[in-house]
Amino acid sequence: MKKILFISLALAMLQSCGSSTKEIGHVAQGYLEAMGNYKFDDAINFASKETREITIPAVILFVDNSLDSAYINNNTPAKIHIKDILVSGDSTAKVVYKKTTPRRSYTDTLNMVYSVDEGWRANVLLK
Repeated sequence: MKKILFISLALAMLQSCGSSTKEIGHVAQGYLEAMGNYKFDDAINFASKETREITIPAVILFVDNSLDSAYINNNTPAKIHIKDILVSGDSTAKVVYKKTTPRRSYTDTLNMVYSVDEGWRANVLLK
């Protein structure tokens, strides 16, 4: 009986970890594709409160004041490939991704945070 209970608990934990990783990947993909393609209104749906209130408005201001439509058109579409998801405890994760645009390709990371109210969200803070 104890073995059955242990196996059941172990399987439930593995399943919840898999669904958590799947959610992290979905949210990260949505955020990165939206930001990479200058669709800031869409990115808000995947961002943490701090990122929505501070980072995205700062990025919008920078884009509006510094980039012309020719630059944006030459840099889109951006394609995102999630390479790895590293979960740290219950409330933080790091997503390793590759971003490819018509101009260049590079690998970077995205920090993710979990809150009970919003679930997993991209957490990008200005330094």
